[in-house]
Amino acid sequence: MSEISLSPKLIEDVHQLLKSHDSESNNPLVFVQYLSAIMGIVINEMPGDKAVKDEFVEEVFAFVQHVMNTQGPNSQAPAPAGNPEEAFGVWKPGDD
Repeated sequence: MSEISLSPKLIEDVHQLLKSHDSESNNPLVFVQYLSAIMGIVINEMPGDKAVKDEFVEEVFAFVQHVMNTQGPNSQAPAPAGNPEEAFGVWKPGDD
């Protein structure tokens, strides 16, 4: 997986686009449902059998949890890692 660059502006632009499609997506739960449905469709269209796709979904879910726990006002401080190179970097499918 390549490095990604998130910003508040990118998130707001995506949110505004969805709100222009469906005003109910102003609700954070509906917004997340749209993002999840889009993710499911994109993953389903990827090459590979169901087992590979299921494994990828699990890895993406772990990444979602990582981002949720380390970013934003309600995040938990991550535990310090023994090796700084392991504490920072780009998440890639298959990484534990």
